[in-house]
Amino acid sequence: MTFSLRIPLAAAIAAVLSALSGTAGAQSGAVSAVAVAADHRLLGNRLYGGAARINIPLGGGHASVRLGAERVSGNSRRTGVACAGLVMPGTCAPEPLRDDASLNTATGGLGYRALVWERFAVDVGADVRVGRVQADTRGLMSERTLSSSKTLRGFELGIDGSWFPWARLPLALEVGGSVGELTPVVSEQLIDGYTPFEGGFGLTRVRVGVEWRARSR
Repeated sequence: MTFSLRIPLAAAIAAVLSALSGTAGAQSGAVSAVAVAADHRLLGNRLYGGAARINIPLGGGHASVRLGAERVSGNSRRTGVACAGLVMPGTCAPEPLRDDASLNTATGGLGYRALVWERFAVDVGADVRVGRVQADTRGLMSERTLSSSKTLRGFELGIDGSWFPWARLPLALEVGGSVGELTPVVSEQLIDGYTPFEGGFGLTRVRVGVEWRARSR
């Protein structure tokens, strides 16, 4: 499942970068390092990775359409049981576990340049996020394994700050953050199954990257 999703994700990132270079109306784009805190026990304390984004202005004003793609992953350790479903008492004792997780998503939404001052700019935005989460759990003593994946969708609100340190170059250092939630596209109700992502989860995201943008005057 994880491998099958990497191909469309790579294609999405390639499409973002192609649009950045080939779309006449594309005024900005960014590549960023990303840290994500997810409110889910299988996703650990943090997921890390990268993202690419383009902004296409609407009518020459402060509003823009935003398109992006992101991949983050990570691992963590906890204590629990590496069993699911109906388990006979005494057959699956708690043990140290390792969780390996990845989250691959694409986004689309609207942004608005709320503030421009000297070489600083602040943008706010709202985005729809869709993608797939994958988590593999292994018992470090029993070697039992559990795997689960889910297609998700959600909504998030974010804010980005840009600083243009060079007066003659359209390059900026960007820091941004967002909060949102992802829920299953299709929910499953299995009595004797392993469905850890049915309830969805919240996300807090921080990005640090480099942005190309024609600075507003």
